[in-house]
Amino acid sequence: MFGPKAQLLRLCGHLLMHRAGEGETRQLWLHDVAEVIANYRDAIDWDESLARAREYDLSLPLQRIMAQVFQDWQPPVPDGILEPSPGERRLHAYLAAGSRAATKHLWAELAALPGRRAQFDFCRRNLFPPAGYMRACYRVPRQLLVPLYYPYRWFLALRGLV
Repeated sequence: MFGPKAQLLRLCGHLLMHRAGEGETRQLWLHDVAEVIANYRDAIDWDESLARAREYDLSLPLQRIMAQVFQDWQPPVPDGILEPSPGERRLHAYLAAGSRAATKHLWAELAALPGRRAQFDFCRRNLFPPAGYMRACYRVPRQLLVPLYYPYRWFLALRGLV
């Protein structure tokens, strides 16, 4: 079992990133967070927990989930929930994009990449994926037909934007 600090970060991260449930299921997970805080309040070093949240890009889940937990259960915690960095916000926007159209998901992923070179490489790989990928993804019957499926792929992407 995780220690209380790690368990707190795992629960908050899981809830936000995976949208764990709706309604009663979500309330159960929020209650789990409140219970970890209530039962291990003396064992949780908040400064270290916040440092770990920052280190593992979990300050946004910690901030958002703790706000919900505070509202419903008012567990005994100190003030000072972290403000996430811009990079962390982009990362979590990408992770939360789950049900969006593939094209919007692609834009969110592109925005999360650091630097123009990484963004250029990402675009190149998505515009021209390997032939094996194209054959498997689009069920291309013959290797010679693969080049014709690239414009089809681009058409589908552009259609997703409209």
